[in-house]
Amino acid sequence: MVADTEGRALLIYRLSPRVRLERRIPLAGTPYGIAVDPVNRRVWITLTSANRVLGYDLSAGAPRRIASFPTVRQPNTVAVDPTGGRVFVASRTENQLQIIRLKR
Repeated sequence: MVADTEGRALLIYRLSPRVRLERRIPLAGTPYGIAVDPVNRRVWITLTSANRVLGYDLSAGAPRRIASFPTVRQPNTVAVDPTGGRVFVASRTENQLQIIRLKR
């Protein structure tokens, strides 16, 4: 997965048998940070220009948006705790860490 900051999209590539672009998901903001949750088959991506983090479910064929949360200003970094149900978002400009608790 690649954050296409200029094209405002999440790019999903297949690596086998050859590298190829499988899907392009347009986003309403500038994507930057990406975190993959392999346990729950989700991806989290920050939108720095919109101050949001989006969650996508990857368990079905096409990725489906399942969450959108407001974040700290300029959310450049995201991490996920798949067993604890938390998403961590860090701000570059505010030196803050936001913790989002997900419903199980």
